[in-house]
Amino acid sequence: MSRDISDEVNRNLISFITLESKKEQTRFLGTNSYTVDPYDKTKEFQNAINLGAEFVVKSMGNGDLMNEDVEHAINSVKGYLKTIHFANGHELEKNTEDFLFKTAYCAPANYIPLLIKSGLDVNAKRTHPFYTNIKGREEFPLLVFAARQGDLEKMSVLIKNGADTSYAARVVDLCQKSKVLTPPQKASVFNMFRAYDIDTSKPERSAKKGLDKETKRGVENTPKNKQKPENKDDFFKRAFNWFHRNNKAK
Repeated sequence: MSRDISDEVNRNLISFITLESKKEQTRFLGTNSYTVDPYDKTKEFQNAINLGAEFVVKSMGNGDLMNEDVEHAINSVKGYLKTIHFANGHELEKNTEDFLFKTAYCAPANYIPLLIKSGLDVNAKRTHPFYTNIKGREEFPLLVFAARQGDLEKMSVLIKNGADTSYAARVVDLCQKSKVLTPPQKASVFNMFRAYDIDTSKPERSAKKGLDKETKRGVENTPKNKQKPENKDDFFKRAFNWFHRNNKAK
């Protein structure tokens, strides 16, 4: 019976991808449109990942009831990706990880453990799954995206399954600045971290930013005296010492 289900899911996947790939443009789950071009390898890979993720997410439904066919769908997409002519094993691995990440972003929370079992890295960082054509966008792990969606259930599942909570302060800050989340949702994200006893008072701190800040302070506090250029060296030394003190334990 399991083999029959798997074969049927494979046929449905190929039919879905074949139909969608005939269109000049398609949309990932009804969002931003993108061009389908079989002669452009990058777009071909992106199309396969998008359609694979969409196929799996649609098989999940609203997530209220666990669908046993979802695991077959995930395995079918992973198998399909192996049929694409990637340059090497590393490229296949990366595109498979992209597929799992994009699926997890859209999936109901109770399917996250199944995706982890299938190879999802909950701490992998990616740009926003819907805006793949925008260059230079910052990358985040799933916990950040779940929080920005106000998806407390998914946040909880991710935390329980090893999500990196050092992003907590960053998450709270991003949510506070969100124009989409309501004030109660913003408060709920903060309270979610408190419920797991996660400190949100320690913002991520870039060593470079810290060094720049200390250097700027040195510039501002250094007397403007053209006859004493050593003052400039002094504040750079102070900045370097600050950098060394704050990073020697890392």
